[in-house]
Amino acid sequence: MKIQLEKLKLLIFDVDGVMTDGKLIMGPNGHEQIEFFVLDGAGIHLAKYAGYKIALITGRNSRIILERARYLEIEDVYINQFYKIDAYNELKVKYKLNDDQIAYMGDDILDIPVMKVVGYAVTVPHAPLEVKEVADYITAKQGGNGAVREFVDKLLHEIGVYDDILHRILVERRGV
Repeated sequence: MKIQLEKLKLLIFDVDGVMTDGKLIMGPNGHEQIEFFVLDGAGIHLAKYAGYKIALITGRNSRIILERARYLEIEDVYINQFYKIDAYNELKVKYKLNDDQIAYMGDDILDIPVMKVVGYAVTVPHAPLEVKEVADYITAKQGGNGAVREFVDKLLHEIGVYDDILHRILVERRGV
């Protein structure tokens, strides 16, 4: 598995059910609220610090998702994507990557077409059986509760760069 993970250059995440717990709070006039887990955002920053490109592909059209992406400095954000494979193929062309250089983390049946072609597919415990069957890894943590961070930590540990990344962040950047 280490060789497979070492090839990865791009990490793509679904949003609802992966970066969130999949619940929406809907109020009057279309007002919505979504909860994001801070450690998942920190995991995305760790992945970026390690040199990975990050992208989001979601089936929903939400300003909140765009705001979260802006905050995390994710430039590749595809919203309102029912057929996620189209956005996936655009990203492949944009970054000149092969399938085996891309990981995807999703939680529902609309994610299956992408999960089937990527080099490494990840899902969460609440995903339907059909999604789990195509996943290379199922996180122990639920979506919106540390699943993204768990995957990023696993990736960095498996390829042997986790300690180096932490050292660079905690020691070298501070000049200690």
